[in-house]
Amino acid sequence: MRIIYLFTLLILSCYFVSINCSEFHYVETSKGKVLGKQTESNLVEYLGIRYAQPPTGAYRFQPPQDLETDSYPLQFDSVSGSQPGNDCPQPSQVDGKPYGDEDCLFLNVWTPAGVNNTSNLPVFFFIHGGGLFLGTGYDRRWGNPYRYASEHNIVAVTLNYRLGLLGFLALEALDHADQRGISGNYGFLDQLKALQWVQDNIKQFGGDPNQVTIGGQSAGGFSVLALTSSKLSEGLFQRGIAMSAAPGLFQTQKEASKDNLKAFVPNTACKGMAGNDLIKCLYQLDWEDFVTGLEECPDCGQPYWGFPKYPQVVKYPLAVVDGYFLENSFNKTFKNDLNQKVDLIISWLTEEIDLSPSKVILDYSKEQYQDLVTNYFDQFKKGLGSQVYNLYPFENYDNPQQGYDQISSEIAIGCQLISHVQSLAKNLEKHNKNVYMYISPQRPQYHYCSNQNYCARYAYHGFDQISSFNDSISIQLGDSDLQFGNNIRWFFADFIRNGYISDPAWMPYQYIQNITWLQYPEPELIPNPKIDKCNFWSQNGFDQWEYQL
Repeated sequence: MRIIYLFTLLILSCYFVSINCSEFHYVETSKGKVLGKQTESNLVEYLGIRYAQPPTGAYRFQPPQDLETDSYPLQFDSVSGSQPGNDCPQPSQVDGKPYGDEDCLFLNVWTPAGVNNTSNLPVFFFIHGGGLFLGTGYDRRWGNPYRYASEHNIVAVTLNYRLGLLGFLALEALDHADQRGISGNYGFLDQLKALQWVQDNIKQFGGDPNQVTIGGQSAGGFSVLALTSSKLSEGLFQRGIAMSAAPGLFQTQKEASKDNLKAFVPNTACKGMAGNDLIKCLYQLDWEDFVTGLEECPDCGQPYWGFPKYPQVVKYPLAVVDGYFLENSFNKTFKNDLNQKVDLIISWLTEEIDLSPSKVILDYSKEQYQDLVTNYFDQFKKGLGSQVYNLYPFENYDNPQQGYDQISSEIAIGCQLISHVQSLAKNLEKHNKNVYMYISPQRPQYHYCSNQNYCARYAYHGFDQISSFNDSISIQLGDSDLQFGNNIRWFFADFIRNGYISDPAWMPYQYIQNITWLQYPEPELIPNPKIDKCNFWSQNGFDQWEYQL
């Protein structure tokens, strides 16, 4: 009745209120009608589409549940048409306070105007970043791929998925409350459910379910690697783009359960409980407690925004190897050819951590920089520090901060991604699939200030996404930034359509082991310039250090 009422209201509004009803579009999905609005001459957006039951009440800490037929509420007003769904619970980036709503499993679709169910356009399914505890599929700060629809004749999709402890809490007590006998990784199961929705419905929006590319940056890129590693995702996508994916999975579900029992539960009203009492308490806690519980944990996660910690202690990850969604770490999965056989782009930037470095050394002298590097890495092994300094000498950089950034970024992200690409290239070639890698040294024309103490000036984490989506509400982009981003978007669109990139600056890694040195104005296809350094870190055991998001 609600749907009939809303359609009647809209029709009457067309006659009696100043509304251009040609701007509104309707799509019949497997679960009901969806309302969209034409926002510009070549773009229609459908926002706030449910893809699963609200994960509330008895559905908290459960895999996402199927929708009932006609369960879509048409969120309509006379000004903006369809509305985005609730953000999933997370800490506010303004004041750190919890915000959002557990009823948050929504997705959004953008299509070129004029498409129909015979258009068969390629689909770009973009997963937002945010460390698996922040972000949303609609807010422009987290990447909004609508330009792929308006400029490249591609159907674009984004989603919200459960975050933080509500999305990833692994706990032995919860294992017994789940018919699978395990807990955790619910956010990844949400992503799978949304991809299944795409398979069932995207044709009605003009998309081709057999031409789906998943993409993401940071935790979104990590999600791409996780989905590529999971046997549960078979047939749900054909291509993947993983931008700056922190590549770490380093605990089993059982190990994570022990840490959660120590680090989270004692900070809640469930302290001291066990068994059914603990399960009941966790289901009754306010959702805000799960957000603050993660924020207040003194040793949660292993940051990669600086030199690696000594001793090498890693604990309290969100994503874990649970034996269900993920059976192995990325390293083992890719080396043993157990991943999905899809075309891939994997990328990183030369100074990833410059977004928010844990140590600012802009004014260090040569002696101070050398002492920092030498003394720090001598903690791991006597004499190691001087070897590190010889690989990253003061003279090689415009500023000692750049050296600090590159050391940290290559240990934490770059070298492990190179290792993944090498394994994937070796195996995907047998399946006639492509894997590309780009590394970008592109510096922003305008510095991004993540806090009052430091402004990023090098190729920082997220800069390629920000410039290519050209949709930031907080960062001013210069002409070279925009041109750099336009190039990325054209390269990605080519890949999304074809599974390969036709530009001569790109070549699948399996053929000549070259990477694309992605910069404006001229990207280059070159031998990987980081191999020697990555071999050094591997020989000294740092390749075993898989960082969390």
